[in-house]
Amino acid sequence: MNRKKIFIITIILFIMPVNTLFCNELEYQKTKMSFKNFIECELTRTNAENYYFKGKIHKIDIINMHDIRNEGNIKIITGAAKCFEIISQKSQTLFVTIGIKKILENEKVLYFLAKKENAPVFLIELAENPYNERCLWTQYWINTN
Repeated sequence: MNRKKIFIITIILFIMPVNTLFCNELEYQKTKMSFKNFIECELTRTNAENYYFKGKIHKIDIINMHDIRNEGNIKIITGAAKCFEIISQKSQTLFVTIGIKKILENEKVLYFLAKKENAPVFLIELAENPYNERCLWTQYWINTN
């Protein structure tokens, strides 16, 4: 009887952390993919070149997610997009910050800020930049479960 209890406890202790790690990795990959898709959509949408690139034609080379942190009930995600201006043949990096809130089990972008300088952005500054939903956060995420 004691061996059976020890065996069951051992199984539980080994399976639970693996399951938790898998869930955390899945959530991270979902956030990373949503971030990349959102930034690509936002930087290539109609009139984006006028807003971010002063009318110059560009292409996106790399999008990287740097950090995820929570401030209250807002998830703040920071990253960068390296873009290439076709005519001037110059690279430009935009540092982006997104504020996301979960509403009825769906994540929605509430705040968006893109800057040319890399400086920390806090919720107070981010709140001054509400996002009018042009690109959906989870538009391209496919749930494989």
